[in-house]
Parts: sequence; C-alpha cells; structure tokens
Amino acid sequence: MRVSKNQIFKVYSHALHPAAEATAALELVSEPYGGDAPDAVFACAGSAKPMFFVEMEEQDLVDGMLNAYWLQAWTAWVRNSLALATWHDANRN
Repeated sequence: MRVSKNQIFKVYSHALHPAAEATAALELVSEPYGGDAPDAVFACAGSAKPMFFVEMEEQDLVDGMLNAYWLQAWTAWVRNSLALATWHDANRN
C-alpha cells in the first residue's frame, strides 16, 4: 500500500546467479534512488521442479540448494557490501 506519493514501486526480472548478477540487479533497482539502495527489496528467487524426494538425483538437490539458498545469500551479501562501501565513503576524513 502506497503511504506517500514519494514512494517508488518498481518490478524487475533479473538473474541473481552468480554474485556479479546480484550486483547488477541491485545497481539497477538503486537507479531510481540516485544510486542508493531502496529501503526494501522483495526477491522471489528460485524455481520449482515437483517430484518425490526419493526420485531425486544428486543434481536435483544441488540445483535446489543453488536456487533457494545462494541466490538469496548473494543478494543479501551484495546489499550489505554496497551499504558498507557507502558508509565508508561518507565517514572518511
């Protein structure tokens, strides 16, 4: 729900694998804010491959972890890395 006319809502579709793609995605979503990261980013990452666990192959498990864990981890890592760099730039003497 929009609280202020100044709020910006955007929708993007972007690869988040590997970390360089997560960086590019965050830089893209930061553009409307003059390069600053938005207050909130909702990432819907992953994919679905319905099957029974006993039918899975090793690669199915690896792919599932890649799509569930690493995509989210890279996005969070990039956000924190950029925030830390911004903080360091603002606090240099």
